[in-house]
Amino acid sequence: MKMRSLYDGRGDRKYVSFAERLAFGEAASKLPNLKHQLFCLVLLNTGCRISEALSLRRAHVDVGGGALVFLTLKQRGEVNYRPVPVQDSLIEALMVLPTSEDGRLFDFGRTTGWKLVKWCMDSAGISGIKATPKGLRHGYAIGCVSIGLFQGDIQGLLGHKRPETTAIYTTHITEDIRGKFHKIWIGGGAQTKS
Repeated sequence: MKMRSLYDGRGDRKYVSFAERLAFGEAASKLPNLKHQLFCLVLLNTGCRISEALSLRRAHVDVGGGALVFLTLKQRGEVNYRPVPVQDSLIEALMVLPTSEDGRLFDFGRTTGWKLVKWCMDSAGISGIKATPKGLRHGYAIGCVSIGLFQGDIQGLLGHKRPETTAIYTTHITEDIRGKFHKIWIGGGAQTKS
């Protein structure tokens, strides 16, 4: 299996950084439609796939468990639900959101979902390959690595079937790792000693 990368063929980052995630959240909060706001916040705060967010039903808001329960896609015919913890304020907002006749929280399709994400990315000043729902998913996974979650936990949260798929995120240089390099960096310029 070919190892995927967090960078494209030109070396551009495929994930949104923590600061970009904050800016995206700020832009999402300015959307005039509450359903649109909450849809973008679900993507931002769970790392779910766009189709998983669109299929979210009121019954999948686990108030007692403090989580959203997603039907995991890309499981080759298997039915697998996974809980992803979210903040209480998001759960409360989703619980009062009107649902469609079939109980879905978001009554629009992928095209509208993509347009909402694109608008928030543009408003937040985020561009390039990372300015997509997949960029949010990757950014969420990087956040999980940054707070010290184990690879198996991240695999479960993202709904990956194979650990090799999740392993890509363990190659990310966290702030903790970067901070340790201050002990070996010498000087501030590109000086060399003969």
